[in-house]
Amino acid sequence: MTLTHLLVIFVVTFINPLIFNTVSSDIIQPITAQRGQSVQLSVQKQPKTAFDDLEWLKDKCDVVVSYNVKNKSEHIYPSYKERVVFNTGNYSLTLKNIQEKDSGLYSARASGESDFDIGLYNVTVGASSHGSTTESVSLIWIFLFLLGAMMI
Repeated sequence: MTLTHLLVIFVVTFINPLIFNTVSSDIIQPITAQRGQSVQLSVQKQPKTAFDDLEWLKDKCDVVVSYNVKNKSEHIYPSYKERVVFNTGNYSLTLKNIQEKDSGLYSARASGESDFDIGLYNVTVGASSHGSTTESVSLIWIFLFLLGAMMI
């Protein structure tokens, strides 16, 4: 197999999913945390127009918290009670004592006349503070592959 074929396979396998899993050309920020830690998800950008409501969602469908700007009222959904803190000043969401089930794509969506994704995070929760052997070996192979490709 030629180097060109290997490079195409690498791009399709590793780079392509990163590009096409984005929403509205926004960049998904990866966050890796250990079980039991707290993680703060901040709004990454301000909407271009005024908005009425803001929601933090998990995996695009599970509403974590909703906030009405006009009434300044927040509603934390039952499965997240006592597990999250919503900051009404900067619209950040803090996930407390996270567990593996909290891994997923979190998005902040401001809605009004238009809807805007203003925060996107891919949260990964691990059991230990050290990367797994499989992750380490995979990263070493990717590094060696790229190093070899640059030398040719």
